[in-house]
Amino acid sequence: LHCTAIGKVFLAYSGEEFLKDYLSKVGLPPFTEKTITSEEVLRRELEEIRSKGYAFDDEEVRLGVRRIASPVFGSFKGLVAVIGIAGPTFRITLDKKEELGETVKEVAMRLSAKLGYESQVVGKIL
Repeated sequence: LHCTAIGKVFLAYSGEEFLKDYLSKVGLPPFTEKTITSEEVLRRELEEIRSKGYAFDDEEVRLGVRRIASPVFGSFKGLVAVIGIAGPTFRITLDKKEELGETVKEVAMRLSAKLGYESQVVGKIL
């Protein structure tokens, strides 16, 4: 979970108890030299995900592949799904990160609204 965009969104919205349990049982094993292996760095990234509304995986689980993901919420206000994109680094370039992140977030917010999630932010987009 700690090295994919979808997994990081799940960790960001699953609560502190789940995160502590995950870290104690799984740890932060590296898959590539870009994998997050520090709890402090992971926690900062999870906070950034909650702030921006999307996660970014920069070749953390597979070299040459980047991923962007965003949470989907339901009518009960909890996380019900995560939606994302993946592609080769030459297509998902670092200069497109924010633009693509905002696009994925918008799609996730529209889907959340269809599932009954109400938010001031969603209302502004729709």
